[in-house]
Amino acid sequence: MADDFEDMMDFVLAWEGRTFEDDPDDPGGATKYGLCLRSLKQRAQTDYAWLTSIGVRLPADKESIRNLTERQAYRMYARYYWDPVDRYGLGRKSRAAMFDTNINCGLKRAVSCMQRYIGTEEDGIAGPVTLEVAKSYQDRDLAQGILANRMQFYERLVRSKPVMKKYLKGWRNRVNALADYLEKF
Repeated sequence: MADDFEDMMDFVLAWEGRTFEDDPDDPGGATKYGLCLRSLKQRAQTDYAWLTSIGVRLPADKESIRNLTERQAYRMYARYYWDPVDRYGLGRKSRAAMFDTNINCGLKRAVSCMQRYIGTEEDGIAGPVTLEVAKSYQDRDLAQGILANRMQFYERLVRSKPVMKKYLKGWRNRVNALADYLEKF
C-alpha cells in the first residue's frame, strides 16, 4: 500500500506541480505542491501540534505555503488525503480515484461521487452501507464511476461559478489522465 501511495504521489505532483503559485481566481489561495493556504489554515485549527512537529510554519500565511518542503507535502498528503480513503478498504484503483478526488474536491465530495455511482444515499459519509455496496462493485468500474461523477461535479461547478471555467479543461485533462493511469495501475 505504501507503494500505491508513492505511485499516486508521482501522479499528483505531475499535475499539481512543485512550485509556489498565487492565482487570484483560485479559491484556495496560494498553493505549493497542490496544498493551498485555505486548507492549511483550516487544518492548523485542529492539527496545530502535528503540523508544527513536521516543521510547517504557523500561523498559516503565504510564506507558510512558499516554504513547504516536498517531504512536508508528502506527509500532509498521507495524513489528510490518503489515510482517510485507505481506511475504506476499497480496491487499488478505487482507492486511487478517491485519493485524487479527495485532493481536488474534498473527502465529502469524493464520497458523494462514489455514492452517486453506486446508488446509495448521497450524504458524503462513507458509512457501513455505502462501503458494503461499494465493495460489491468491480474495482475498475467503481473507479471509473467515481471519476465520471467527479467530472459532472466540475461541470455543475462551472455552470454555477463561471469564473471557474478557466480550470475546466485542466480538470478534464487530469480526470482523463487519471483514468488512463489507473488502467495500468
